[in-house]
Amino acid sequence: MSLNLGLKRWLGSVLALVAGLALCTDVAWAQGQGQGKKTQAGKPLQPGYDPVFSGRQSLPGGKIVAGPARGGAAGAKKVGAGAAAPVAGQGRIGGQGGVILPPGGGVVAGLPDDDLYPVPPQETVDKANKAQHSVRKEILAKPGVIGIGTCLEEDGTVVIKVMLNGIDKPQLPKQVDGVKVITEVIGEWRPMQTIPTPPPAGPARQRRLPRPVPIGVSAFPFDPDICASGTLGCRLRGRNGFYYALSNNHVFGLENEAIPGVTEITQPSAGDDNCPLAILNENVLGRVAGYVTLTFDEEDPNLVDAAAIFTEPTLTGVSTLPDGYGVPRSTTVDAYLGQRVQKYGRTTGYRVGVVTGIDMAVGPVGYDAGDAYFIETMEVTGTPSDMPLGQPGDSGSLVVDMNRNPVGLLFAGGGFPIVRTLCNDIDNVMALMRIQLRDPTLVIDNSTPTIPPGKVGNSSPLVPVSPLLPVVP
Repeated sequence: MSLNLGLKRWLGSVLALVAGLALCTDVAWAQGQGQGKKTQAGKPLQPGYDPVFSGRQSLPGGKIVAGPARGGAAGAKKVGAGAAAPVAGQGRIGGQGGVILPPGGGVVAGLPDDDLYPVPPQETVDKANKAQHSVRKEILAKPGVIGIGTCLEEDGTVVIKVMLNGIDKPQLPKQVDGVKVITEVIGEWRPMQTIPTPPPAGPARQRRLPRPVPIGVSAFPFDPDICASGTLGCRLRGRNGFYYALSNNHVFGLENEAIPGVTEITQPSAGDDNCPLAILNENVLGRVAGYVTLTFDEEDPNLVDAAAIFTEPTLTGVSTLPDGYGVPRSTTVDAYLGQRVQKYGRTTGYRVGVVTGIDMAVGPVGYDAGDAYFIETMEVTGTPSDMPLGQPGDSGSLVVDMNRNPVGLLFAGGGFPIVRTLCNDIDNVMALMRIQLRDPTLVIDNSTPTIPPGKVGNSSPLVPVSPLLPVVP
């Protein structure tokens, strides 16, 4: 949230821009946040740790989290320890060649730039991923390297892509086990929250909306010292009638600084509501329920940047605004190279793209609280290329395939101009949030929006309460 990037980062960005222009390469930037304690798989939590205040994720041995209990045992669950991210070819739910469904109440979806980024054969992806893992540790240790992944070029070639800061010039192989190695100048990775546009200049998704609010709109914790905006990704449904809203830790969790049960989230974000002058009581959607703690240790990378708040159907709905994809499904799907996806977020609204990177290790990601590192990350390239999937302020957006099955949670992006977007695997997000919220039944909610009699939620005297979505300007 700080605007002071520092001389080194500023110099890196300038040099990266020059290098990108000279080499005619694409460039990308992204962000992330967090700070917290670490645990090892199978070891007890440290003495004095209060699980009500944060969850945890750590490696090696898998990600372990613990958090506020809602009843039931607090089991620890390993997720993707040391394994490659899921990859797939043909035949996945919502994959290329599947039935393309129009989003309920939203725009008609289609396959963007279908002649570009074709889905490669699975054996080709497996070979490239194996080669990538064989050199990952060695390449990540080189000066100037800030990421590596199994990626897809426009013509369908599967490559190992190494992302650079644009300052150092590491010596890299041209191929690994017959798999081509390419480079891309990123500059630096940074999180995707934003400096807001003063109201009422922004579109409907950046303004106060009638309750229950749509998903994909402006939301952020109320803090007099912070003027920023993020995105409410989707509503979650748990057991015993509990409902939650999902976003990033660096949005709802304030980079591990939010206090569950205390920190309040408003819609719109205070950053879209005159910051210190924002009206708190009339705009609250709920309080922080929990988050997966972000770590700032290269040896203990993060799987996700995720947090949730308590809410209810009278305050938070399940559909985007009418110009979005509509209601997401509860069934998640794996990301794979060439997969067509869509999202709706606070800044850019509805955008489409193609998954062009899987099983990526990226970092450092420059959060205010420190530099974070991520694994099992997916990259999405916007289509057309001059319309990236996300921009600052879209952090927390749910990314779904063209059948509206959830694929990822947007948390970062980058480029000069921005052309790449980074997302956490949605299955990792849901697995870790189930542990954090102590609720194994937690799912993305796509139930029919209803307003029980007498329940109208919080409203402003200036804005009528209505179950109908507002007309988008």
